[in-house]
Amino acid sequence: MTETAKKIDFKSVLSKSDDTVRKFLFTDAYYILVVAIVTLAWAIRGEELGFIGLIVVSSVALLFADDIMPFTVNIFAAFLMIYDSKVETFLHMWPVFIPLGIALIVFVVRNVGKRKFKLGKMFFPQLAVSVALLIGGVGVTDKEEFMRAFPNTITLGIAVLAVYLLYVNFTKCDENKDYGLAFAKIMTYIGLSVCIELVICIIRSGLPVGSWNNSYWNLGWGNRNNVATYILFTAPMSAFLATKYRKTSWIYMLICAFQYACLLATFSRGGILCGGIAAVVAVAFVIWKGQSKKENAILLAAVLVIVGVFLIIFRDKVSDMIQSLLKRGTKLSGRNLLYEEAWELFKKHPLAGVGLGYRGDGPSAITTMQVYLFHSTLFQIIASMGIIGILAYGYYYAERLCLLFRKINKRFNLFVLVAWIGFEGYSMIDTGTFIPFPNMILVMVMTFVLELVANDDKSEEAVTINNSANTEFIDLFRKNKKYGATE
Repeated sequence: MTETAKKIDFKSVLSKSDDTVRKFLFTDAYYILVVAIVTLAWAIRGEELGFIGLIVVSSVALLFADDIMPFTVNIFAAFLMIYDSKVETFLHMWPVFIPLGIALIVFVVRNVGKRKFKLGKMFFPQLAVSVALLIGGVGVTDKEEFMRAFPNTITLGIAVLAVYLLYVNFTKCDENKDYGLAFAKIMTYIGLSVCIELVICIIRSGLPVGSWNNSYWNLGWGNRNNVATYILFTAPMSAFLATKYRKTSWIYMLICAFQYACLLATFSRGGILCGGIAAVVAVAFVIWKGQSKKENAILLAAVLVIVGVFLIIFRDKVSDMIQSLLKRGTKLSGRNLLYEEAWELFKKHPLAGVGLGYRGDGPSAITTMQVYLFHSTLFQIIASMGIIGILAYGYYYAERLCLLFRKINKRFNLFVLVAWIGFEGYSMIDTGTFIPFPNMILVMVMTFVLELVANDDKSEEAVTINNSANTEFIDLFRKNKKYGATE
């Protein structure tokens, strides 16, 4: 053996390692690994397992990755391991973020400049929102009020914009990847994690079903309304997957049904109302866009039969749940007073509103919260930002909807529509659109995926229907084949 042959070609080894890891990042196995870590950490209240495990996985992945899209699961699943609403519970874990920061710098340095810098279609609409948020309340709000809301103002505006630019410029746009499919897979696994945590929370509460209406379901990272909001995003993506596969379509239908069932268990009235409407639309789209309309209709009927059998077996519990839900009634919980207050503020300060730092003179005057929330997208905009906010958000929504409806015949677009029906509808009676993370950052990432799917006609094709059901379910990456391509 020659001396040359004995030498290890480190460059070749590194290249093969890069390729192996990059392929793994676009598989169900990677998504499941990340979600399993955060779910288990939450369940056992083990921040050491959660933070260290997730950061090790993320850091190693970042060292080899050339595409930010797989890290969507890391970003939006990470906070699901926060089992306690008290921040100080987790502050001692700050040193573990140092290697993550280093790995992120390595990722940026390795990949920056490989593609021409782009702004993306949502850059200027989000920039307009950022400006409206910053100047909202000009001439009305004082320095203390402005600084009170400044963290939220920056996060809702500039931070969302920064994340968008990160995705625009660090997504590889590989023609061998179906980004709509990858995003839907990630959301599906996150949705399962959310639901598992909700079920554990309910079991741990020990409350009888008839008392669920008085429950709070505090998961640490959010209450029942936050849980409901997340499911409004994730369940439609599971329905989308049911149209991409044939042999495993029924699995995704059951996952989707499970998530909507958990939405009922949140007892979030607005979430249930808007989610119910979204679910009906999702069912219609599954039948319309599925691999086989006849098969999907039969599968949906089978799911309904399973649900019916469950309702019969557990009819007493179901009856208690319905009665408990009815006890919550249809009261506005003071929202009507907030809406009236918002309208009066708009009439007094029509140009730029009173700003996000407004403390409140009405039923919900605040002394500790950073933002006075009017529990409605519309009323928050007109009260906090006035006409300037209306124009900025009008531009923002117009561009988002143009991206959605320009290729509305595509499967992915249809199920994003389902998600937005639920989320935007619920946000008209809650705080959804003024929660930066995960809500508005997730909306922006979802909108970016719409941009990718719009330029990819092949993504509309079905995933291989001749493979085994197991392969369909667990393998998202196939060498030399496009994710979602038909053989």
